[in-house]
Amino acid sequence: VDFFNCDSNCCNTTFSIPNVFTPNSDNVNDLFILKLPYNYDFVELTILNRWGNVVFKTSNSNIVWDGEKSSDGVYFWILCFRTEYGKEAKQTGFVHLSR
Repeated sequence: VDFFNCDSNCCNTTFSIPNVFTPNSDNVNDLFILKLPYNYDFVELTILNRWGNVVFKTSNSNIVWDGEKSSDGVYFWILCFRTEYGKEAKQTGFVHLSR
């Protein structure tokens, strides 16, 4: 699925998405992990840096970014998913990576 073609209407869906993580190997908040509601299908997560370059992209249902090879800063994410009714939807946001 092309993430720029996902429907931006998220069907009034809200779920928790972290806005900061600290991949410093202290075993506390080291990963950016997204968990969709059980009845949603994951389609794609794309993370971009401040210049719009893709630094991470996955279509794996285990949505985890370890921030490897990325510097401290704020990153933009685009999450495309399929709702329980089969409608494709998109949520976007920011995550701060701090080591």
